[in-house]
Amino acid sequence: LGDWYSTRAADELAENERAREEWEYDNHIEGERKELEQLLCARGVPTEDAHEVVAILSKHRTAFVDLMLTQELGIQPPDGGESATRGALVTFFSFLVFGSTPIITFCLLQHAAGEYAMPARNVDFALCCLATAATTFILGVAKAAVTGGSLVKGGLQMDVNAAIAGGMSFLVSSGMNALMISVGIATGATSSDLRTL
Repeated sequence: LGDWYSTRAADELAENERAREEWEYDNHIEGERKELEQLLCARGVPTEDAHEVVAILSKHRTAFVDLMLTQELGIQPPDGGESATRGALVTFFSFLVFGSTPIITFCLLQHAAGEYAMPARNVDFALCCLATAATTFILGVAKAAVTGGSLVKGGLQMDVNAAIAGGMSFLVSSGMNALMISVGIATGATSSDLRTL
C-alpha cells in the first residue's frame, strides 16, 4: 500500500506539472521556446543549433511538453497510474515470497526433526539465516539482471541490506524480550516462561 501511495503521489505530481506545461505551451509558446533554448545551451548545445532544435520540437506538442518536464523540472512524464498498481503488486508478492523464507525454513526444520528430535536452536537459526541470505542473493541477482548491473555485486548488496535489516530486527526483539523478562513479576509470568516465547 505504501509503495502504491508513493508512486501515485509521484504520478499525480507529474500529471499536474504536465497540465501546467501544456497550458504554457498553448498560451505562452514563445516563452517556453526561450526556456528550452536556454536549457539546451546550458548543456553545451550551440545557440544556433538549440534554436533550430527548439523550432522543430515546438511543432510537436506532446514531445515538447515531455521534454520540458524532464529538462526543466526533472520529472518523468506520467504513465497513467499503471506503474503504481504494478509496483505495489510486485512489492507485495516479493515481500510475501522472500519475507516468508525464514519462517518457512524454520517450519520445515521443525517438521523434519520430528516430535522427539528437535534440532538445536542455534542450528535452526543458522540454517534460517543461510536460507534467507541465499534468497536475498537471488533477489539481488534478479534486480541486477533487470537493471544491467553486476550480478554478483547486486546479490551481495542485497545480502548486506538484508543483514542490516535482520540484525536491527533481532536487536529490537532481543531488547523487547529482555524488557518482558524484567517485568515478568508484574505480569505474573516467570523468567523461564518468557524465555520460551
